[in-house]
Amino acid sequence: MSKHGDEQAVEKNGQSFLEIQGLSKHFDSGGRRLTVLDDFSLSLARGEFLAIAGPSGSGKTTLLNLIAGLDRPDRGTIHLEERELTALDDKSWDQVRQSDIGFVFQFNQLLPEFSALENVMLPGMLKGRGQVELKNQAHELLSHMGMAERANHRPAQLSGGERQRTAIARALINQPKILLADEPTGSLDQTTGTQVFSLLLGLQKQLNISCLLVTHNPALADLCDRIHGIEKRPESPTRERIGVDDV
Repeated sequence: MSKHGDEQAVEKNGQSFLEIQGLSKHFDSGGRRLTVLDDFSLSLARGEFLAIAGPSGSGKTTLLNLIAGLDRPDRGTIHLEERELTALDDKSWDQVRQSDIGFVFQFNQLLPEFSALENVMLPGMLKGRGQVELKNQAHELLSHMGMAERANHRPAQLSGGERQRTAIARALINQPKILLADEPTGSLDQTTGTQVFSLLLGLQKQLNISCLLVTHNPALADLCDRIHGIEKRPESPTRERIGVDDV
C-alpha cells in the first residue's frame, strides 16, 4: 500500500489518536487576507510516524503551531485522545504542552550556559519532577541518542548533530503523547541528518509515541509510516509573519 494519501488513521476503538477537522488559518497582511490553511483535515494513529510533506509556504509549520497551541485556528477542531484542544484556555494549553506535546525545532534552541544533560532535564524541572528520577531519565535518553559521553558538555562544545540529538532527548523527557518535529535535520548536512533521523525513528518506535514530521526531504519522508501531502495555496507567500520561516 502506498504511503501517500489522506486515508484515516484509526485505532481498534474506531477513534483516531489525533483528529484534525476543517482547520483554517488566515493572516491579514498589507490589506489582504492570506489563507495559509483552508479546511485541512488529518488523522494520526497512536504510535504512528507521519510525514507532512510540501513546499515552503504551504502551511506546514503553521499546522504544527496550531496543534501545539502556539497559535489559534480561525476555524476547525483539533482532538487529542478525544479531548478538544481548540476549546482550551491558555492555562490549559500550557499544561498540555508541558505534559503531552514534545517539540523539536530545525534549530536546536539549547540554552548555551547549560550542559547537554541540564538542557534535557529543563522541561522536567519546570514541571516540578524529582531530581533523581529526572537525571536518570535524561542520562538514559542521551545514551539512546549516542550522547552518553557528551552529557556534561555545553552546546558550544558540541557538533551540530550532537546539539540536535540533545534537543530530541529534551523533547522526550516528559514522555509526551505526541512529538512534533519541524525540519529536525534541516540545518544538518545529509549524512549527519540521516544519522540523527535514524536515532529519532528508533527511539520513537521504542517509546511507541505518535510523531508528526514536517520535512522537505523526500528520503526522510519515505522512512515514515505514512506521508500526508500539503500544497501551497497560490496566494500564500513564503513568509506570512516576521520570525516565521515556513508557514
